[in-house]
Amino acid sequence: MADAVTISRGDIVIVERLPDPLGGNPKDRRLIVIDITAGGLAILGVAIAGKSEDTPSNDSEVRLPTGRPYQPSRLGLVKPSVASCGWLAVVRVEDCQHVSGPIPENLRIAITAKIQFLHQHGLSTIVRNDL
Repeated sequence: MADAVTISRGDIVIVERLPDPLGGNPKDRRLIVIDITAGGLAILGVAIAGKSEDTPSNDSEVRLPTGRPYQPSRLGLVKPSVASCGWLAVVRVEDCQHVSGPIPENLRIAITAKIQFLHQHGLSTIVRNDL
């Protein structure tokens, strides 16, 4: 599903058949691109999960801006969503479709800081879909 558009850090992409953190339920999912390999063949991303505005975010999440009901935000998100910083994925660029981006710099910094903290404390899961 490769897209002709260049994918950059902070962009939101859709990845085909990405499993959940337990390795099951593969389906097309949105990721925020955190890093790209030197050869540009794979990306490290953080999963975006839907989460009701009534449900408080936990320590591993960063709430993302959404649009008004039935109108997508600048990021293309319609439903209330969070960056699930403990759910990382390594995927091939060719399995990504560019959707929107980049996310605001303050969100990218907050997400990166949470990823580093969770990884240092063994609290993150990395799903690989790049083989």
